[in-house]
Amino acid sequence: MRALRVVRPGELAVETVPDPVPGPGEVLLAVEACGVCGSDLHLLQMDTVAPGQILGHEFSGRVLATGSQVRDWRPGDRAAVNPVGQCGRCRWCQSGMGFLCAEYPNLGINAPGGFAELAVVPVEQLYRLPEAVSFEVGALIEPLAVAWRAVAVGRPRPDDRVLVTGAGMVGLCTTVALRAHGVQAITVVERAENRRQVASALGARKVLGDFTDLARYAGPTSDRFDIAWECSGAPDALSWLTRTVRPGGTLVQVALTGSMPKAAIWDFVNNGQALLASCAYDRDVYRQAYEWAIAHPDALQPLLVHRKVGLSEAPDAFEWVRHPEAVVGAVVEPQR
Repeated sequence: MRALRVVRPGELAVETVPDPVPGPGEVLLAVEACGVCGSDLHLLQMDTVAPGQILGHEFSGRVLATGSQVRDWRPGDRAAVNPVGQCGRCRWCQSGMGFLCAEYPNLGINAPGGFAELAVVPVEQLYRLPEAVSFEVGALIEPLAVAWRAVAVGRPRPDDRVLVTGAGMVGLCTTVALRAHGVQAITVVERAENRRQVASALGARKVLGDFTDLARYAGPTSDRFDIAWECSGAPDALSWLTRTVRPGGTLVQVALTGSMPKAAIWDFVNNGQALLASCAYDRDVYRQAYEWAIAHPDALQPLLVHRKVGLSEAPDAFEWVRHPEAVVGAVVEPQR
């Protein structure tokens, strides 16, 4: 099969490798769609993956073959993939942090992922895709699950005034998840016009172009935001948020950044704000996002503005995603 692999630190190439073989409790999937995530870029930039690794954790596909112990899946079945494996027994799984489980690998992170024609997936990490739900939507369930957990961490009320900084795929999915939880007064900050348009189409009440606009819009202390989700990764984002979230409000850090973030500690402490973090999700959260997505696929339509490419163009797709003004997102379709 062909696969997009890390060939040396920071460099990817499409190579031909042996077809994977499913074990007794595994399924062989023909990958139909795999989204390019900002985390994929970070993994490359920080040199945390070994040469030969196949990245890609936002994927879906069609079953080709099943292991000897698999009973409920057949060739031809359509599936979305939860890439986060978990045993369900260890301290991390029991505390809702299954992504730290040492018993099961995380596909596309420390095990072969979806930037390949074929992928092996443990059967318990497969979720059925109805015929009416596209493979592209199936791949979107993973970033939606990231956002679903982030919203749960922030615990918004329907009448809260909330802020999302950054309208990459996770920021946009956070907007979707907030709307799904009944929140209406959503403001999004994003410098790229194409992404601002998608945020508006998803129901953001106000969309601003940069943090300077945000400071003017937030107004006096009494009108500031109740909760903010930082999804941009901008080094100065936290400093802006401490000045635009109300005293006693909450900041939820979702984005990763390769540089040391700046924080206005005086404002943060003086305002008695809470800083929380959200990373990935557990099995229950993925299922919640999956069930909502297959019940409301039309609500995700504004997100389907990916630039879609085959494996041969996948290295270029990584470069496009580095520049938000170029694309909202990119999806690799290995069967093309």
